[in-house]
Amino acid sequence: MQEITLIDGYNLIYALEMEKEKTDLAHARDYLIELLEEYAALTGKELVVVFDAYRVKGGQGSQETRRGVKVIFTKEKETADTVIERLAGELANEFLVTVVTGDWMEQRLVVGAGALRVTPKEFWKQLTQVFSSRVLAQSLSFERLGNRLPESLRQKLSEWKLK
Repeated sequence: MQEITLIDGYNLIYALEMEKEKTDLAHARDYLIELLEEYAALTGKELVVVFDAYRVKGGQGSQETRRGVKVIFTKEKETADTVIERLAGELANEFLVTVVTGDWMEQRLVVGAGALRVTPKEFWKQLTQVFSSRVLAQSLSFERLGNRLPESLRQKLSEWKLK
């Protein structure tokens, strides 16, 4: 069964205190989306991140797909929770749906709709484990490549490196 992960974007940002590390909330949001794009590329998982635009006057809402991650901004007077609950209910019969949120009430509602729930810290742990294994695999493959090169070529590369 295909898996879809629905993420409450601002909930994740605030739970991990990303907004404190970045210059503003928009920067934290862009940083999160970039991380999710990389995670989706490495895992092949389908991700949907939803951001509240509840208080945006006249906000029409929007959807776009960026490098495999569907990014949804809600419309005025619509919360991310509402969109996530609707999507979880619609998708749970066809897909294995996981919802990333720290909101206890939201967790209960999506579990009732047939979805799994993951806290922001649990999701962050999964994400960092994937990134760590990727870096380790890359470093091992580079090491093996270097060991397979002829000594004369390794010497030449070493000389270039010192210049």
